[in-house]
Amino acid sequence: MRNSAALLGAIILAGCNFSSPPPVTNFEECARAGNPVMESYPRQCIHQGKHFVEQIRVPTPEPAPPPLILTPPTEKPCTREYRPVCGEVQVQCIRAPCPPLKTTFSNRCVAENAGATNIVDGACVDENTNPEGACLSFDGNWIAEVRECEWMSREQCDELGGAYNECASACRNDPNAEICTMQCVQVCQF
Repeated sequence: MRNSAALLGAIILAGCNFSSPPPVTNFEECARAGNPVMESYPRQCIHQGKHFVEQIRVPTPEPAPPPLILTPPTEKPCTREYRPVCGEVQVQCIRAPCPPLKTTFSNRCVAENAGATNIVDGACVDENTNPEGACLSFDGNWIAEVRECEWMSREQCDELGGAYNECASACRNDPNAEICTMQCVQVCQF
């Protein structure tokens, strides 16, 4: 019997945990130890006279997306100046070969931005039309050196594909002019 009592005592002692409870050093450990939690914000807990306050963890915000980087425009800014130029623009065609199409642009900058090549001053002229004959038929004054028709109406100029200027200087073609009258000359340039 003595051996049985000793055996029973050994079994009881083996089942008992004589280690001390883990120390309480923060709010979470205080709450896990079974101490009452005060429902406040932030929550509070007291363990053996020590007061612990819950540490509120503010979530780390998602990193901001990288800034939107706008690529600089490939076109340079142009003025609204009307100084017509004729340039060739490559067209997309179904059957090759496709010759470039002559197109009139309001100025050289606009033509360059459109990718035009072989840019020359002045509006494009259709080789099939005769601007001199048309100018004379409309009672205009043809100036061959600069391919202009004076006194042609806007409608007549547009019909022939010219560049119309309703108030050109009377001395525009004379670089040596010292005195010039202030008058407007209607001009259609080809």
